[in-house]
Amino acid sequence: MKLSPQQSAILHNETRSINSTDKYQIFNTVEIIDQFKLEGFEVASMSHSGSRVNDNYDKANHLVMMEHPNLKGAEGNYQVALLNSHNGLTSLRLNAGFIRFACSNQIILSDGFMPELKIKHTKLEWKNSIQEYVETYMSTISRVEALHEKMKTTRLSFYDLHNLAERAIATREKPDAIILDANEANLIRRPEDAGKDIWTSMNRVQESVLNGYYKKESQTVDTDDKIITTYRNAKKISNPLEIVRINKEVHEIYAELVY
Repeated sequence: MKLSPQQSAILHNETRSINSTDKYQIFNTVEIIDQFKLEGFEVASMSHSGSRVNDNYDKANHLVMMEHPNLKGAEGNYQVALLNSHNGLTSLRLNAGFIRFACSNQIILSDGFMPELKIKHTKLEWKNSIQEYVETYMSTISRVEALHEKMKTTRLSFYDLHNLAERAIATREKPDAIILDANEANLIRRPEDAGKDIWTSMNRVQESVLNGYYKKESQTVDTDDKIITTYRNAKKISNPLEIVRINKEVHEIYAELVY
């Protein structure tokens, strides 16, 4: 994978934020990736958040997706999602993921499928934790695949499709947000997305929720102090922390139906 200068600076960063304490330990992301490479993984993609302070751009939250050659399937690949930062605000986090070829949709599995590993930046040794996580990950994938197959063979009613889409949208919206039609999140955008099973519906809705493929109410005041109500598409989620959180919550909403 070719990295931009900013991505490279983030991955190689070895300095901590001025807001962190003396106990804070830098977990160099490249070193973590190298540890995964020893286990056979390779980097598939990377995303990162911006920083309002120019001097902190290399300490931003960043999400690295890694794949193993033995975990490639016909529909997609299972992945490991590595979330790290050097801003003193978040732990190093590892989650199981899946990328679907049809839409390049990256799914982060809920803790019910595979528990998240958190390593605080005050821990001196993290390599053993990585090795243990990889062992658990590799031994659990067959169970995860079985649950996903069950999701593919379980059909949903129209009521369920609508209700689950509403719950999924609620993972990123405030309680008082007014959504025009939650069914927009369930629209079929490509032939591979057709179907009323749990798996296919979850993929449609997860993509819509993260990318803002539904309309919500927006109110503005004109020059005569009149309230103008319009409906606009929700914004795309770009913060890695939110991408992981929403992804996991949406996956749990659908996956709990087959536990």
